[in-house]
Amino acid sequence: MQGSTTLAVIGAGRMARALLRSLRPEACTVLGVHARRDDAWSRLLVEGLVGRRARQLTMPEVFGADIVFVAVSDAALPGVVEELADLDPGQGRTRMVLHASGFHGLGGLAALSNRGLGLGMIHPLRSLPEGATLSGALVLVQAVEGHRDEVLQFVAGFGGEPLWCPDLDPALYHAAATLLANGFTALFAAVLELLQKATWGRVTPAQALGLVDSAAEPLRPPLDQSPSEALTGPVRRGDAAVVRRHLDALRREAPEALPTYRALMRHCLGLARKAGLDPALADEVGRVLASGGERV
Repeated sequence: MQGSTTLAVIGAGRMARALLRSLRPEACTVLGVHARRDDAWSRLLVEGLVGRRARQLTMPEVFGADIVFVAVSDAALPGVVEELADLDPGQGRTRMVLHASGFHGLGGLAALSNRGLGLGMIHPLRSLPEGATLSGALVLVQAVEGHRDEVLQFVAGFGGEPLWCPDLDPALYHAAATLLANGFTALFAAVLELLQKATWGRVTPAQALGLVDSAAEPLRPPLDQSPSEALTGPVRRGDAAVVRRHLDALRREAPEALPTYRALMRHCLGLARKAGLDPALADEVGRVLASGGERV
């Protein structure tokens, strides 16, 4: 892909801004952005995410770009694609349309399948808080036949690391990514509240993240341990008495956290069994978790 290749972006949310923030100038030229609200376009200008020659595009005008990138929410994507399919591109130069919805996968562009366009899906396996970039992100890629290389070049143009996934199960993939990213955020918030309650506010969020880092460290290179190898703690040791005390404390002080604890510790128990925990100890921990810690 050369710098003379032009790009039109539909959407001005976090995905669009992350792309514009990451795009290498030599990769392509941003023709403009279709932003439904003037304030969203103004924000792109203020943040310096579009060049002086870029402009706020109408929907028909996006077909003036070589590549159209649809960066809207999962819920909005079908409507936007239908709108594109209903438009007459006239003498437009568009040769490829991409979107970034992992939930919909390549099928999200089915309404454009008879338009002779290259179609593709790129989805970064990365959380996108404010200010995020896509540089270095693992990016899942799908494309219709004959357009794989062009989509891979597009990903390279913003510094992503493409992973070709023609047989992706979009809903299952999106559920997994949501559990890992958003689920972690929710779990961290819940656990931080417990830590601060237990220590009368002495543990800070940064200090709590230190525990997360230490748990994740064995999973990173050069150790590259499997989750079952990296697991530590009372379930891994088969210490049913400690697990019971945990459940007692949560029932007394934070009953809303009990279901989360039990569900996650059941997963830990599966990992512990895989790692070689004595079956008798594992069975005892399983019984404690099943009973919620109550002696029967």
